[in-house]
Amino acid sequence: MKILYFGPITPKGQPNIGGYEAANRKNIDKLREMGVDVEEFPNPVINHKLGMFGKLAYMKLFFTPFLLLRFITQKDIIVHTTPLYGNLLLPSLWLLCLAKLLRIRKLVDVRAGSLIHYYTTQGKCKRKGLRLMISLADKITVEGSSYIRDIKNVMGLNADISYFPNIALCRDFHYSQRAYDKINILYFGRITENKGVDTLLNMMYYLDMRFHLYLAGGIANDMHNVQLESPKITYLGLLKPEQLKDTMQRMHFFVFPTRHIGEGQSNSLIEAMSNGLVPVASDQGFNVEVIADCGFVLKSGSTGKDYADIIKKVDADSWNKLSRKCCEHICKFHNVDIEIPKLVEIYKNMLD
Repeated sequence: MKILYFGPITPKGQPNIGGYEAANRKNIDKLREMGVDVEEFPNPVINHKLGMFGKLAYMKLFFTPFLLLRFITQKDIIVHTTPLYGNLLLPSLWLLCLAKLLRIRKLVDVRAGSLIHYYTTQGKCKRKGLRLMISLADKITVEGSSYIRDIKNVMGLNADISYFPNIALCRDFHYSQRAYDKINILYFGRITENKGVDTLLNMMYYLDMRFHLYLAGGIANDMHNVQLESPKITYLGLLKPEQLKDTMQRMHFFVFPTRHIGEGQSNSLIEAMSNGLVPVASDQGFNVEVIADCGFVLKSGSTGKDYADIIKKVDADSWNKLSRKCCEHICKFHNVDIEIPKLVEIYKNMLD
């Protein structure tokens, strides 16, 4: 069995540009650990400094599928693709059409939370494209359980669908006690307004010097002129996975006021909870599903003061109980050592 894995993928050992890339990196690493032969076909990384011209790098996505011709004589080949639904839908469809023409089995891994949004708001051509994407797949996996219902009831398609959540490494799980005299708040991921970073910065106005906010990740263009460092805020830059892991061991809360229309089961949220950070997040995407009863969920559009008020109400005893609960919840429902073997079984069933 050989898996041809297409999508946004973080290079091995490098800092993650975003959660999509990080999730695919974890999936591939675990598959290889289990002895599965995986070949990576990562999306090109665009140079934002070039503006619109930087996006010309995406033209590569129309040529990459021709690499499937190398495997035309091989058996037991599966294309695993994690497509995007906006401007990159067309190259995703081209990949699936060529794979179908070459009689290569296709798993479409529906990540992010924007599939139904695009389907219901972007017009007839977009709807046809998204329906074709689902119809071309031999198997669909979804990271949000609501998609199983929505693909059938909203899109009107009876596809072969399995739930495949976003995952975290849990094998080294141990609960880490933390002092509660100085309270550390973390956000890591893309530092941009649609992830609610402006709300995070506003939140710190309502918290005293006992609280400190740490930010890690790449800075988007809409935040370049914003002051990210102050006596109560520290920007850590881009962190490699091991650096991020060490940082989380001294953090208390992961605050995530995202407004991102494509929010799904956030990789950052899951990673933070697996390391005992108590989440305080918006109800965007699949945040409610991930957090369950292990943290706090606010309505999208809540203010920095709303987030500050929640955090100030949490005492040391309540935080410790929630922190431990977060670790246990992620290890039960988002564990790489549980979910990737299920994915391997899906692959095997596709080849039967």
